[in-house]
Order: sequence, then C-alpha cells, then structure tokens
Amino acid sequence: MTKIRKYLGPAFSVLVTVVVLWFVTTWLLKDADLKLVREIISKVSQSSFIFLTLSAVFNIWVFQYPYLVTTRNLKYWQAFQVRNASFAISNSLPAGGTIGLTFQYAMLRSFGIGNKETSATIGIASVWNGLISFFMPVLGLVALVLAGQATQSLIRSTIIGLVILFICLALFYIALKSASGSMWVGNLFSKLVNPIRRIFKKSSLNFSTGINDFRLQVNDLVTTRWRSISISNFMVQIGMFLVLWASVNALELNFSAGIVFAVFCFGRLGTTIPLTPGGLGTTDVIMASLFQLFGASAELSLTAVLLWRGFFYIPQVLLGLMSFIFWQLSRVK
Repeated sequence: MTKIRKYLGPAFSVLVTVVVLWFVTTWLLKDADLKLVREIISKVSQSSFIFLTLSAVFNIWVFQYPYLVTTRNLKYWQAFQVRNASFAISNSLPAGGTIGLTFQYAMLRSFGIGNKETSATIGIASVWNGLISFFMPVLGLVALVLAGQATQSLIRSTIIGLVILFICLALFYIALKSASGSMWVGNLFSKLVNPIRRIFKKSSLNFSTGINDFRLQVNDLVTTRWRSISISNFMVQIGMFLVLWASVNALELNFSAGIVFAVFCFGRLGTTIPLTPGGLGTTDVIMASLFQLFGASAELSLTAVLLWRGFFYIPQVLLGLMSFIFWQLSRVK
C-alpha cells in the first residue's frame, strides 16, 4: 500500500497533464487547416527565419542573468547549465517543478556555491518570477490602452490591476523590511489562506516563520541588488516576447508591438495554472485565442504560436537536456 501511495501522486500528475494537453490540442486544431499551416510556414522568408533565430539566441543568452546577479563566483557557463537544465525538467515533465528545484540545488552545490547562497539564489528567482508572472498581465492591459484598444472596462481593469500590484509590492517591501513586518505579513496570509484550507479539511499553516526565514536569507542581496535582480528577471520575459514578436512579423500579421506584447503578457498567465509543465498548452491556447480575437485567422494564430514554441521552447529544452548530460558526465570525471 505504501508503494502504491508513493507513485499515486506522480501518476495522477501525468494523467492530468495528458488529459489537459489532449483538450488543448483538440481546441487548437478544431478550426485550423493543418495543410494550410504547413504552407504558411513554408512561405516564411529567409530573413524572417534569421530574425527568429537571432531572437531565440538572445532569449537563451539572457536567461542566465537572474542567477549571475545574485550568486557570487558563479560563472556564465555554470549558470547556463543550471538554468537550462532546470528549464528542460520543469517545462517538459509532469510535476517537473519540484524535480527541477532539486537539481538546481545539487548543481549549484557541485559548483562550490554554499548552502545559504544557493537557497538565496533559488528563493529570489522563484519569488521574482512569481511576481513578474502576475505583473505581466497588468503590463498587458497598459499595452492595450497605449495601442488604442482602450475601453471603459479595460481602463477600469487596468486601474484595478495596478492597485493590486501596488498592494503586493507594498506587502513584499514590508515583509523584507524587518522581522516584525515579515511576521505581520505572515499572519495576514495565514488569516486569508487557512479558512480556505479548512473548507477542504486541510491543516492550518503558519506563514510567519517561513516568510521571516526567507527575509533572513535574501535581505542583504535584495537590499543591494534589487535593481539588477528586477531588470535581469524582466529581461528574461523580454527575451521570450521578442521570439513571439519575430514569429508574428514572420507571418506579416498586421499587429502593433503593443498588441503582441499584450498577447504575450496574458499568455504568461498560463504558466500559473498548475495543470501542465510550464504552462505547456494552456499558454498556447490563451495566445492563439487572443490573436483570433484581434482578427487573425485560426491558421495564422496557430502558426504564430507554433513558431514561438519552435524557436523559444524547443531550443531551450534541447540545450537543457545537453546541459544536464554534460553536468552528469563532468561529475563522473
């Protein structure tokens, strides 16, 4: 019975991933003519493929910097191995986030990074990535307003989003400012989350200790390097956006940069839905749906998403796999 329970969680994660991907694939293909999609891709110009390749290279190059700005004595090649191997695991395997996190610790420790520095680096990257993932839709709303898509409901949503973002940033600042601040924020989260957990007959959690421990781990780094941490993490998002923008330009879709950026920002919400690894499929549906909403055909919308996946996702997964193999072989030596 114990062995069955051990494998029940992973098996359920795989099942959920397969079911979600089946529904997502069915939705993406329901109105699209795949023969036409292939024809569209075959007609993409050589210069567009060069632009796509350059954007993919930039995306890969900038991906390492969130770790480089927080971790002393970490070399670029080492950060490349850690980040891309973790990306490949987290974004291709069901429940890969936990596995990827484990290997990040192991890889950083193998490069001589101390326990405290390793925890701080991974903790900061996780928190900043979460904040930016929720921040991007707000930027998407702003982009739509600037792109001339403003409506009263859109402006209202933008204001609400900015207020929520400001509150989150204020709570984050209070939590890092002092021990009393972290305890206060932890108690607030406990009061908000625990009533919901009790509905599902889950035990109550005390967030105060965890938040204060995080503050002690990262406070010095965040105080001195918050600008470079924020910029490097935001540049990772820009790298992914540039690949999408290059994909749209390759298809000669008549969308402004603001609309493409908004589509990308709202698509990032798919990564926060814990049904598939790295938002695989859910992100694609959101993006394709928005492209169609703004007037693109089903075939062009699907092609844009496929090009984005082909030049953003696949290269990083392959590089991550090679990085992981190289790291394993280097340890054997």
